[in-house]
Amino acid sequence: MTQRIANNYQYSVHSFSETGPVRTSNEDSTLICYPEENTVFAIVADGIGGRNAGEVASNIACTAAREYITAYYSQRNVLRMLTQMMQHLHQTIQQAAGKNNALEGMGTTATAIFIRQQIAGYAHIGDSRLYHWRNGLLLQCTKDDTLVSQMLKEGLINASEAMDHPMSNVLTQALGAGEHITPQISTGIPVKIGDRFFLCTDGVYNILQQDELKLLMQIQHPKRLAESVKQICLQRIASDNFSGIIIQVDEIQ
Repeated sequence: MTQRIANNYQYSVHSFSETGPVRTSNEDSTLICYPEENTVFAIVADGIGGRNAGEVASNIACTAAREYITAYYSQRNVLRMLTQMMQHLHQTIQQAAGKNNALEGMGTTATAIFIRQQIAGYAHIGDSRLYHWRNGLLLQCTKDDTLVSQMLKEGLINASEAMDHPMSNVLTQALGAGEHITPQISTGIPVKIGDRFFLCTDGVYNILQQDELKLLMQIQHPKRLAESVKQICLQRIASDNFSGIIIQVDEIQ
């Protein structure tokens, strides 16, 4: 558990990243860092690629994100900063793949949140997710970059067909994949006492539906929430790696 104090706010952050009972390696990576006292940055990444390339890609994304945020967190234009960060991660992964034939074709999802002075912004590509919990309501902030999501948007399939579609894991965008990327970026989100932000890979939400996550969010302590999510994924024999980061905003007593 890590806590950082900002004015009358206290951020409690808990994370988990598990290989799961089926997979033999963990291609997920997570990162939390605090460039200064009033600033929190977190990212989850789920790698794709043959052999161990997915694990390498997600690790590169998190490591490069830490370096980038540490260098540029003080920029006033957060939208530009997060956009440039995602392009930097994309290029860094492609450069690494270009130097090693064993890493050819690797890529990763990436969902990141940046909180400074009680204002949040996020950057996203792929099918990891960011949820925002406030006053009993759970909002999925990010949109999945998947073929099924695109088909649903275009009316080619309905919501029921989308739930168990055989191509549900096919991504339309990922860091390191393709020449160009168009990440989802949003900024200027006010942070209030009682808020929770939950970043997770698809290994979590493929096990827990949104209504189940909403019920779990009622668990008061974020550490217990993280442990509960982890135990349910294990009990339901998750077929994928599963990782998450919970950021809770409390008032200093």
